[in-house]
Amino acid sequence: MKRGRFRSDTSSGSIRGWIEEKLRWVEREVDINRRVLDIGCGPGIVLRRIERAATLACGIDSDLGVLREAKAETNADLVLADARYLPFTSQAFDVVLMFAVLHEVKSMGGDPGAELALREAARVLVSGGKLLASDFVDPGEEPVVVSIEDALPALRKFSRRFKLRKVSWSEVECGLVRISKRDLQDFASKADRLDEEFEMRETHVLWTASRIVKLLDDMQLQVVKFETEGNLEELLERLKIKLLDRWGWNQHFSLIAKKLE
Repeated sequence: MKRGRFRSDTSSGSIRGWIEEKLRWVEREVDINRRVLDIGCGPGIVLRRIERAATLACGIDSDLGVLREAKAETNADLVLADARYLPFTSQAFDVVLMFAVLHEVKSMGGDPGAELALREAARVLVSGGKLLASDFVDPGEEPVVVSIEDALPALRKFSRRFKLRKVSWSEVECGLVRISKRDLQDFASKADRLDEEFEMRETHVLWTASRIVKLLDDMQLQVVKFETEGNLEELLERLKIKLLDRWGWNQHFSLIAKKLE
């Protein structure tokens, strides 16, 4: 799991801005003297910011290479592990962080794998503990019509190369395409990386907002804050793709959930 894969906006300045915003969010929401687990910690950017205030700061990742990078950046405990099978006892942490990791688990293990990772996060949280998560939201299968003439060759290539599901779209007239919101979001977020094999095996949609809330509720995690951000229309403009019949939608969600007593 590689932090930094959250790149639906390909501007490096915007990526840095997103990371800095999430770091400030963590600092506001994580009280001092807490045991904190960062699932999919990547190179340790978040851990480095919170380790001094935490009683215990621990990061797990399934990528040994990024853990080696993290070791050079942080003194936090680092563990090579799969998010679906956490090597910790139940109720071991006061705070669990999951940033841009669930969509990667879904890409590897499907919905059951991502649900298992979420369930593991709930298991290791103490009663009253917090889950902070941010990832891609699924906009659903509703069709939209877009003007896409300049990007049509890229859409055809994406349709051939994307491995996780069949991409369906139809050309309603010259330069106008009908496509689902879900497929458009995955295409737009990967349009400049169509030759990268990893990107063609990874989705940039997780679950719909309602399903996320229901899954958390089933796991005794009460959502206390849920926000969406990152309007897709800004990305479409850079690709010279225009939505014709509706406004854009937000691609990302951020949430705070509390484990019930």
